[in-house]
Amino acid sequence: MLKDFKGSMIAVSIAIALTGCATTGNNATNSLADEAARSELMIQINSVKQSIDAADTAFEEGKELELNWYASEDFEEAKQALEKAKSYYAEYEANPDEAMDKTGFFSSTTNIEATEENLSIFTAKIASAKATRTLVQTTLTEAFDNREYLKTIDADQHFPDLVKALDKELKDLIDDIADDKTERAIAGQAELVAKQRALEVKTITKVYLTKAQDSFQALNNTNAKQVAPKSFSEASSTLTEALAFVASAPKQLEQIEEKANLSLFYTKRAELIADEVKQLRSLQQKPQEHESYILRIEALLSPIQEALGSKDARNLSFEEQTKALEDFVAQNLSDDETAEKALQETKALLKEKTEYIEFLRSKIATAEQENTASTEETSNTEN
Repeated sequence: MLKDFKGSMIAVSIAIALTGCATTGNNATNSLADEAARSELMIQINSVKQSIDAADTAFEEGKELELNWYASEDFEEAKQALEKAKSYYAEYEANPDEAMDKTGFFSSTTNIEATEENLSIFTAKIASAKATRTLVQTTLTEAFDNREYLKTIDADQHFPDLVKALDKELKDLIDDIADDKTERAIAGQAELVAKQRALEVKTITKVYLTKAQDSFQALNNTNAKQVAPKSFSEASSTLTEALAFVASAPKQLEQIEEKANLSLFYTKRAELIADEVKQLRSLQQKPQEHESYILRIEALLSPIQEALGSKDARNLSFEEQTKALEDFVAQNLSDDETAEKALQETKALLKEKTEYIEFLRSKIATAEQENTASTEETSNTEN
């Protein structure tokens, strides 16, 4: 009996030992599985963090591309999706174990799944916004080219309200394309382009011709039109030509600047001639003769300037023209006998002008003396 009992106890001990070995083996296996699952989760979380960082970069690039302007709805939805993704990520950023928690009591979606879903929405919306931008720029190429050119000539500095109004019209066309109303946008582009070009002309006119316009207006406010009609008409037509050229070719800036300078030249010339006429009128001679006389002097001076190779100086007074010729000869033609002769001719012309004025004054003095004598004789006769 004792022998049987001992044998039974040994069998039980072996069974218990074997059972203990089996339990230890299962725990080790389960621990390895948990470690593998946790490692996989950490890799997934790290991937999500990298995706969020990439989404932040894409969002900033989207702002630089003005996606909020080209595709407002898509860009706003992309922004909201990114904010939600960051919000879900914050739930398990400090405690990775909470990544597998459900987002709500009745939800079957985990925090990390919700993060990934919103990142996918973000990516899709950004892609859609970029596609809309490309379609818009392709469809409204002319309007966008004009918009960029208006920026280069600083139209917004000179006419900010008009620029804002045109941008609003362009945004309406963009929204039409985003809403699949492309044909409507194409039809509306023609009117917008016409307005953009009108603003271009308005801006170029202000930048390049304001000084010429102001100078001519100052001339117009005098009686130059009456005392020097030919010169005034030339100044007027030169400015009109400049304005017309801007309207027809606003991008030809070099030629526009030349025409603006020419307008200033003829305006100054008309002003000087008008002043000369007024001086002659003070001598009480026939008005129609005055401008002709001044133009005759000018007509004699101009060929001399051209022959010497000097610049056109008709926008200066005759005295200033002579000084300019003297300086030109001294600097460039000091040894040229022809130049010296031309200079002497110029001085002679000025002398002729002075003598002519003195002649007019003497005529007036004689007329006044005769008028006084006639008055006295009449008075004596009456007495």
